[in-house]
Amino acid sequence: MSSIKRLVDTLDRFFNYNDSEWKLPAESLIDMSQLQNTLGDCFLATIHDGAYRFSYLGENIIEALESSYYKADIEQLILPAEHEVIEKFNLAAISKKPLYSEGIFKNKNNIEIKYRMKIYPLTDIAGSDKVKYLFGGMRWKAEI
Repeated sequence: MSSIKRLVDTLDRFFNYNDSEWKLPAESLIDMSQLQNTLGDCFLATIHDGAYRFSYLGENIIEALESSYYKADIEQLILPAEHEVIEKFNLAAISKKPLYSEGIFKNKNNIEIKYRMKIYPLTDIAGSDKVKYLFGGMRWKAEI
């Protein structure tokens, strides 16, 4: 089984994902201790006025982005509007459904990163239909 399939399967089980019955889970229900073996490949972003501010980035994702800035000041990291994955974040937020995506982006060192990820939209209050967070898992490799 591929590493992305294992990651997606783990996250789908965690969120009890069923496409036909998907309801936005509340971010507060995430128990990070249950995801301990996958957290290095995960991220959590809060949506502020259409921008995505990360509150968590796993060490494997920080490595893909190639910048110690992310480690030093995670609270200030906002996904740039021109970043290649912004469209996928927007689609997950608008559709209110988990989204699987594959693609390529360039990191801070201009290295092409081939990625596969799944993004789960979340709300702030159980029962709400307003997306306030995106939680996801990503696997990647450098295209050298």
